[in-house]
Order: sequence, then structure tokens, then C-alpha cells
Amino acid sequence: MKTAIHLVSMPMASPRLPSIQLSALKTFLARKLGARATVRAHCAYLHVAFGIGLQKYAELSQARSELPMKTLFLRRFLSSQDLSHESAFADEQTLEALEHQITAYLDSHLGPALEPDSINVIGFTVNFHQVYSTLYAVQHLIERNPGRKMLFVFGGGSIAVPQVIALMKKLGIDAFAVLGEGENKLAAIAEACLSIDHFDREVLAKAIRDHRAGVFHVGDAFNLLVREPSWFKGQLESVVSDLDFSDYFQTLEHCFDDKAAL
Repeated sequence: MKTAIHLVSMPMASPRLPSIQLSALKTFLARKLGARATVRAHCAYLHVAFGIGLQKYAELSQARSELPMKTLFLRRFLSSQDLSHESAFADEQTLEALEHQITAYLDSHLGPALEPDSINVIGFTVNFHQVYSTLYAVQHLIERNPGRKMLFVFGGGSIAVPQVIALMKKLGIDAFAVLGEGENKLAAIAEACLSIDHFDREVLAKAIRDHRAGVFHVGDAFNLLVREPSWFKGQLESVVSDLDFSDYFQTLEHCFDDKAAL
């Protein structure tokens, strides 16, 4: 089936540097898959940083930066539960601005990029303080794009943390996770999508599991403490000298009103 790959980095990644992960993945996948699949990178964190102001974003990034997104996520998607025991971020003005910028990006950039006739593989980098912003994006995309075929994939350092996977299981998140290098594993996931005739989650899940070791569904009984060396082989394979950072700089240019500032 037709396949479109969207590589996404959410807040609170640093806006000062392009994401090497997104660039490496995009370069590798575009080279590996060619015209058989479209590959796009989405620097959501950069839009949000400029939207709320670089100084405010920096402050959130440096101190308890999971807490604002955790507060927004719990408030919006788990509002029926008693959250009185949960710590919360108290600056309502900042929360409102942060949520506005994130939803605006998802609705005006990522959502419209989802292809109606394709399996949209949406891969998130989950590092440092990106757990709750990623979960927020997943739930928002599902809510706002009910007619789209979406397959969520998580990668990055935080995805190997047992508490993160336990949280996703508790929330019932329907997604796959990648341990170790992501280039070949995402290519294998794309091949699994291309190999099926129609979008069937069970058939696709089996095809993904058959295609690549080191890829698991977050709901699986998977031992995160067992690490096979082969899962980490080929990290940034053959792309280090030819990374595609164009999405970062195009986004940066878009964020500046005065292009001369670049």
C-alpha cells in the first residue's frame, strides 16, 4: 500500500540546533526507499519555540520541562480522572500559549501533510523532555484526523526507559517502539506497509514484527533490559557525511519575519 513517512520532533527539543536524528533518518529513508514512499521531517519544536518566544521556551526547557506538557496532557485527555494527587504547572498564561502553538502546528502543518490514500507512518523522536508532548500529539492527531490511516512509531533514548513504556501501556497507546538504530528499522516498517494490500492493523502489526527485530508494540510483553548488539549495528549508517538539514532551515526561515536576520 502507498506509504508516507513523517518524522517529527516535538518540544522540548532545543531550537538552537537541527535534529541529527530527523536528518539522518530522512536522508537514509529517502535514499533507501526512493520514489516508493514520501519522506518528510517536521520540526514542531522550532515552530513552538518561536511561537511562545525563545526566552520563555528556554526557561521551560531548563527547569522541570516535562511538567507543562504533562499538565496539558492530563488536563485535556484524562480530565475525567482525579488528578488532585498529580503535581501541575501553575502558570496558566504559559500553558495557554504553549497549547495554542502546539495545536496550531499540528492542525496547520502536520495534519494537512497526512496523505488520505496512504499509510502515514508518523515517527517521533522521544528524548529527554519529549514524552508528554509526543503523547499529546498522538492523541490530538487521532482526534482531529479520524479518516487518516496512521501508524505511530517511537524512537530515541527515552523509549528504552521502562517507566515510559509502562506509562504508554497504562494509557493504551497503540504504537510501535524502536530500540537501537532507527534507520534500517524504519525502512523495514515502511517495507511492511508497502507489502500489504489494504490497511488492517493486525495484518500490519504481524508484518512489522516479521520484518525486523528490535521493534516491538508498546503493549507487548517486551523485556527492555535485554539488549541485542545487532539492534544497535549501523547507527547513522552511511549518512553521517550527507545529512539533510533542509527542513530545519526552511522552518527557521519561515519563523523569521525578517529573512535578513538569518
